[in-house]
Amino acid sequence: GCDDGRWVSLSVRQLCQRLRGEGIETTIPVVQSLIKGLTYDGKGLAASQGSLELQHVSRDRYDVRLQRSWEGIVRTVALRHNVARTILKELVRLAGAPKVAGDDPGTLENGDVHLSFSSNDLAAAIAGDLTLRAAVKKVLPAIDRA
Repeated sequence: GCDDGRWVSLSVRQLCQRLRGEGIETTIPVVQSLIKGLTYDGKGLAASQGSLELQHVSRDRYDVRLQRSWEGIVRTVALRHNVARTILKELVRLAGAPKVAGDDPGTLENGDVHLSFSSNDLAAAIAGDLTLRAAVKKVLPAIDRA
């Protein structure tokens, strides 16, 4: 199987057809983007390498090799989701908090809220979560991956 460190051939077109057959609407570019994202998944979170290694063979064909077990991939995805949830909660908090005395919380423009924040604000939110602080090795890459 693909979890023994061997390279496996992957047709993105066939994967899209299979997903559509299971009722999941998607496109080849979306699936390619998700697969490429897995090559970075885990960097800065619990490991220094992505969840898989990817070699482009032709238009919609790749050779793929897992860099960790499926269980490890599931743990990494859960950690990334927790980082994203923490970042989202911090952004929502910042949207409701005045920047300086007398300032409106977030600037509303055409229904959009414009926020001013730094990566330090997001890193502080992650550091404030005891579980994430222990699990995330490199905060800035984890923020980028979330």
